[in-house]
Amino acid sequence: VVAASNGDTIYVKPGVYTESFTLNKSLNLMPLVGEKGDIVLNGEGKDNGVKITANGCSLEGFIIRNFNKSGIEVLSSNNIIKGIKFQNDNPALLIENANRNIISNNVMTDCRGGVALKSSSNENTITKNEIDGGLVSIYLEDVKNNSVFSNHLTGASNGIWLEKSSGLEIIGNNIISNDCDILAANSSASKLANNIAARSTRGICLLNATDMEINNNSIKDVRSGIMLE
Repeated sequence: VVAASNGDTIYVKPGVYTESFTLNKSLNLMPLVGEKGDIVLNGEGKDNGVKITANGCSLEGFIIRNFNKSGIEVLSSNNIIKGIKFQNDNPALLIENANRNIISNNVMTDCRGGVALKSSSNENTITKNEIDGGLVSIYLEDVKNNSVFSNHLTGASNGIWLEKSSGLEIIGNNIISNDCDILAANSSASKLANNIAARSTRGICLLNATDMEINNNSIKDVRSGIMLE
């Protein structure tokens, strides 16, 4: 990263890397073509794995595990994070004050949280991720106009949690959680459509939420289907 210039691609060979790093340039990191084997970024007690501070980065094909805080922290815009396996991070992916990022086709297992969008992170896309376990699979706080669609979420206390947010599209997700599959608190003007919510205490719960659209969801094997409080 230190030696690279903006726009470069860094190809990474398989192996276990016990380090963390910051992407402060617009770089692409991916596996070396033709090489076989896992690329593991192992925290071993470190706080954060990868911090992205430059716009326009892409990161794919890694295993990121055992970080005390976030596996990847995004503080910039127009980045692509795909095909990453997160294991035992807290959370797997944290996005703050960052816009128009694409988070797709990642697998998050046994992390305290899956994806967390906070602090005016707007117009991001979270799609086709598999998240298993943890407290909250996808958490959105104080954000606007983000899209969350076609994710498979299982085993968390709460599936998708909206807090103080608006203009969100929560569409086509498959959610099996322990407490609430979709919780919208103090939020407004968002669309919850075509989701499958199953085997939880509450399917969809709206708390102090206004101007919400709940459309064509499948809710089954829950104690309470749709709650408005």
